[in-house]
Amino acid sequence: MMNVIIFGAGYHGRAALRKCYEDKKINCIFFVDNNQKLSGKKILGKKIYKPDIINRTNFDKLILCGRYIDEQLKQLSEYKINNKILIWGRKKIQPHKRKL
Repeated sequence: MMNVIIFGAGYHGRAALRKCYEDKKINCIFFVDNNQKLSGKKILGKKIYKPDIINRTNFDKLILCGRYIDEQLKQLSEYKINNKILIWGRKKIQPHKRKL
């Protein structure tokens, strides 16, 4: 099982979490988000933390999706985890037509 962190707890992050729930091989540990107001809260059963927790966490991949990917990549460059970043585009997080 692959342990992932999702960067961003907004619309796209929640869509990515739903995809993780569908794929039994992916376990989302938690969200990270730059919005300080969300820190410590839960969305869809997963806790939200500030991004600085990334360096203190054991994980396999970090999922980026949504409109802030460029800013997130710049921010993550200081963490030196480039080989652990997955970028999920619209097609990856879009629900199956059966579920719409």
